[in-house]
Amino acid sequence: RRNTEALAIALTRLKRERDVHSLEETGVVLSSIGEELVMAEFPKAVENLVQSAELFGESLRLNPLYHNAKINLAISLFHLGLYDEAMDAASRLPNERFWVQQRMSLIARCFNRLSMARECVEHCAKVKTQFPDDIQLLRAEAEIIADFYFVGMNTKEGFRVIVPECLKFFTDIVTDVERRQVSDFGYLSQIEEWLGKPDVALTILEEAQSLYGERWEIHFGYSSLNFRLARLEEAYESSIKACELAPWHRPVWRQRSFLEKKLGLPDADLSERRSEELSEKIRELRESALNMLRTKKVIL
Repeated sequence: RRNTEALAIALTRLKRERDVHSLEETGVVLSSIGEELVMAEFPKAVENLVQSAELFGESLRLNPLYHNAKINLAISLFHLGLYDEAMDAASRLPNERFWVQQRMSLIARCFNRLSMARECVEHCAKVKTQFPDDIQLLRAEAEIIADFYFVGMNTKEGFRVIVPECLKFFTDIVTDVERRQVSDFGYLSQIEEWLGKPDVALTILEEAQSLYGERWEIHFGYSSLNFRLARLEEAYESSIKACELAPWHRPVWRQRSFLEKKLGLPDADLSERRSEELSEKIRELRESALNMLRTKKVIL
């Protein structure tokens, strides 16, 4: 509702005067709307994000040195899943400290989304010496470490791998009211379960639900945790809820299909096909968005 009201105000201003500031204001609101819709209604998300990118492109045609429009264009491309293009747009920012930080933080997030673990870790290790308090940078590093080098990993001797810095990041960030986000609770829950503390993991998810309400990330976490505790029925119920909340997110359908196979349910193939179909539809929508933005010379 807040975004709807903000969009109405921005559009009114845009009709009155089409300058770099009104274009940026409207673009930022559309980008925010698009970001919120990515998992729930990806076609509508694409529509809003493409419109936002076009507005930032128009702003840059009016003033090629308007750096706010450059970073906001990169962010819209990021939410579209056009990570190479997002990094290219960010590379056009000037080499002043503030803009270097914006660029390096976005690159870290892109490496994370692309599952480029080695590149992400090396990039973050280098950049955080310059920007040790950049929360987006630190979060990208912690997430990629948790995914590829921590949770589920064992030493050669068969002991669980523990990465104290990663654990500390998520332990600290969930208590930071201003900077935490729902995914931080999900990661901390995974880590605590991996460390042999399922009760703690469950408490973390329950806290997240009390703070953020019905979010797909929380039910995805409940499902994963309950599966590892051999509570298949509870895991399946949570996976269904995750699919309802994020019907355009492939991992929730893969999780659901996996559980349906474990439970011997006939819908397993349907969920698996849904996951495969989503992958193709998302690819087509991204390709269409990319071609449209290239045709309109928003991106090269």
